Amino acid sequence: MLVGLSGAFVTKITDDERISAEVSQQVSIAVESGIDFVSTDAIRTAAQEAGLDAATTDALVEDYQQAQLGSLKAGLLAAAFLALASLAFTRDLPHERPAGRTTDRARSGEVGSGTR
Repeated sequence: MLVGLSGAFVTKITDDERISAEVSQQVSIAVESGIDFVSTDAIRTAAQEAGLDAATTDALVEDYQQAQLGSLKAGLLAAAFLALASLAFTRDLPHERPAGRTTDRARSGEVGSGTR
């Protein structure tokens, strides 16, 4: 998921006309070393500390938010697909409780006694 986040973020800032080529290149170099999920506030703070103007900072934050959402959606979709695909391997699991096994409730007389 983090690979998707970094790839999407770099693509978004490269394609964003509001972000200069110099800033885009610097962000791309910084992202090469790895990226973590951080808050958009942290992105905003880092951009401001780097001396970027307000418009460029806003563009970076917006692109990061969109990249975060895209990678989260992709990760959830992948997890859902894996869960769905795993159902094919559960087909041969027993559908009924094996004979001769009783639960603790059945042993204590709660099941089938008609009283509560």
